[in-house]
Amino acid sequence: GDPEAGLRVAQDAKALRPELSVLYTTGAGVNEGMKALFVEPFLFLPKPYTFEQLTKSIAFLLLKAHPPVPPAQSA
Repeated sequence: GDPEAGLRVAQDAKALRPELSVLYTTGAGVNEGMKALFVEPFLFLPKPYTFEQLTKSIAFLLLKAHPPVPPAQSA
C-alpha cells in the first residue's frame, strides 16, 4: 500500500470539513516528511494500541474540538 494515502485522505477530509480532528495511527515508522503532512488538530497513536488508548485519544480530540463551556456565574 501507499503509506501516504491516509495522509491524503485526511487532507481531503479537512478541506471538506474544516472542523474535523484527525487521529493518525500506523504500525510503520513515521518520518518528518510525513509529520509535515499531518493536519491540525491531530493525535498520533502508534500501533499496537489498546482499546483504552484509542478511546482516550478520541475523547481528548473531541474535548479539544469542543471544550466544555463553564456555567455562567451569578453576580
